[in-house]
Amino acid sequence: MFWLLTTRESATSAPMSCRVLRLTLAWAMLCLVGGEQPLAQLWAGRAPTAQELGRRPSHELKALLQSKGLHCDGCEKAQLVQRVLETWDEEVLEVSSPDGSVRLTKDAFIKDLKMTYRRQMLRKHEEGGHELADDEEDMDSVDIAVPDFDKEWRDFSVKLAKGDVQTEQNGQIVYEVGPTPPPSFWDRWKMHGLMGMNITMLLCTQYLKRYKTQEPQETAGPGGSTEVEDEGGEEAKKQVKKKKDSKKKS
Repeated sequence: MFWLLTTRESATSAPMSCRVLRLTLAWAMLCLVGGEQPLAQLWAGRAPTAQELGRRPSHELKALLQSKGLHCDGCEKAQLVQRVLETWDEEVLEVSSPDGSVRLTKDAFIKDLKMTYRRQMLRKHEEGGHELADDEEDMDSVDIAVPDFDKEWRDFSVKLAKGDVQTEQNGQIVYEVGPTPPPSFWDRWKMHGLMGMNITMLLCTQYLKRYKTQEPQETAGPGGSTEVEDEGGEEAKKQVKKKKDSKKKS
């Protein structure tokens, strides 16, 4: 009797498991045929059509808008689709992994990336025997090529949305960004160029000051000598006139 019950239960459970497996495979094939992508990967690809977005639930479309810092409260399904299409090319401010276990915002990513490059700069200048200022925002004054953080975020967010980003055992994200670009000609010689410009401006200022002080002296010198000569001529004329008057009286 027990053997009969066992065989009946196994006979009924086997078709049930096969049915669940068939439904799962059918759903997977339907997603592949329909071109459905996970929500986190949808915005990372090409711009979809209105029909493709129309097959998405409303809460997924709202989540897409929220990832870009946008909201469409009280919108109908058609309005949500139109809003997503209009803002498709706008920058994503928050992204998550396909399974939703990892979420990251643009501000947090750029902050962590700046701290990483800050530590690299400190290590480089300590090895060179130089001290670095404590201002984290003044990164341009240091002789190091700073990456384009917006571009790094765009590349990294696409990787995270596709699930191509690794995580450590403690759950922290492993940042894999492009190599630091080599310093340009201006980055290597900008300090020398600025010093040369300052010295040139200082010399020009000193020359203009000397020229302005010498010009009044040159104009005043000839004028003063002519006045002395005029006064001397008048005195000589007076003396000649006096001699003539004295001769007439005598």
